[in-house]
Amino acid sequence: ALACGGVASIVVGLSPEPADGGTSLRHLFSTAIGFTLLALFPILAAVRGLAPNWTLRPTTGRVLTVLMAGGAAWFLVELHGHGVAGLAERILTAAQTTWPLVIVAACLAESVEVAATRAPVGATERYDGGDGGR
Repeated sequence: ALACGGVASIVVGLSPEPADGGTSLRHLFSTAIGFTLLALFPILAAVRGLAPNWTLRPTTGRVLTVLMAGGAAWFLVELHGHGVAGLAERILTAAQTTWPLVIVAACLAESVEVAATRAPVGATERYDGGDGGR
């Protein structure tokens, strides 16, 4: 979902809106696909069972997917009501593009914590003087 959402975002960038105020179908469809995939990413990335950290828990994924879907609904309401669609779009896009970075940062922090609590390799083994303990 993340990779396909990224590709859809590239297609959005390559298909600008017409200057006359209309919209292009390629821009519209790639935006809809990208928003949908990036909104579903948190729940699709969730790890069932023992998750490495809070960012990959199913509850976190469900909450974020609902929030992103709500952001997309807000964007559509503002778009059709001629409101602050630009603000809604930027907030939603910021959330969707920041979340994967938050996951990576949390996983890296978790791995540093785990590595710091482990004993160095060989620290628990005694040196036997090379004679095999004889």
